[in-house]
Amino acid sequence: MFPEDGMRRVPVERLEVFCAQVCRGFGLSDPQARALADSLVFAQCRGVTSHGLMRLEHYMARVEKGLINLSADMPFTMESGALACLDAENGLGQLAGRKATRKAMELAGRWGLGQVSVANSNHFGTGAWFSLPAARAGFAALNLSNASPAMAPYGAAQPLLGTNPVSLALPRGPGKEPLVLDMALSAVSRGKIRVFAAAGEKIPSTWGLNAQGEPTEDPREVLEGSLCPIGGAKGSGLAFLVDLLCGALTGTGLTGDTRNILSSQGPSRTGHLFLCMDVARFLPVAEFGRRVDQCVGRMKALDPVAPGGEVLAPGEPELRQMEQCRREGVPLPDALCRTLDRLAQRAGCPAL
Repeated sequence: MFPEDGMRRVPVERLEVFCAQVCRGFGLSDPQARALADSLVFAQCRGVTSHGLMRLEHYMARVEKGLINLSADMPFTMESGALACLDAENGLGQLAGRKATRKAMELAGRWGLGQVSVANSNHFGTGAWFSLPAARAGFAALNLSNASPAMAPYGAAQPLLGTNPVSLALPRGPGKEPLVLDMALSAVSRGKIRVFAAAGEKIPSTWGLNAQGEPTEDPREVLEGSLCPIGGAKGSGLAFLVDLLCGALTGTGLTGDTRNILSSQGPSRTGHLFLCMDVARFLPVAEFGRRVDQCVGRMKALDPVAPGGEVLAPGEPELRQMEQCRREGVPLPDALCRTLDRLAQRAGCPAL
């Protein structure tokens, strides 16, 4: 056991093995367990803790209640030229997204562009988990997902739109990790709001609204109310269009139909979109990577606003966090460690 205010650093490999063991204990196959574990540890290492190990308990709860189909075959129900549609059959979003990304890469290799829509899926974790491998293979990779109602449309008081994440990754020069943008369309994630609520701390009033649609600094009121979109009306509009592309277009559900990962009311009804573009159709990937590096260099050479500060490229803070975790281990709060150990006990596997 650890002190109430303690942190424990756990090697990345140990976390991956532990999470996979827990997943297998709850009935996941070995490939399912490995994929889910890799996705969660990836997010945790990048500092995206709202999509990291805190989610393991939520996934296992849905598995226990039969709300995730572990027998899903995930067939392609349509393929026409550079387009395809995959039916996730209410299976794990990570597996659906990985299969869809590979198909999008295959189609892009054949046609120059590949797009795969995914119907009837679940929460798929963090979008960079899919876009980064595709960018490493020489593709410009984009993925979108809808999500359960969390944001009030601009000018409204009640939540209807999901946080609807967007991830875009581009190749860089030899030996460099791709440039990646991975973000929700809310000012912050609900997971981050929950962290502040648990700590009893205030939040900026620009993060969320109370149940009456008024800005608030109380995270508990936001959890009963609504998140704010990034950029006001612009973020609200973008989130709505992402929802239409991922939900309405796939036939999975209309805006507002997707269920939260914490819900026990039935299938999630999440939809995704994955797109890959073959960079080599325009110019050699290495040359494009060098051009990207030049542009990043120009940006980073600008004077920072804060004395002694630094201008960072998209994805750079997450990359540094991941590199530190691989060197020093992943920092985990003691409360999370206790939750993981309780899960391990229920799964019949060793504690963390």
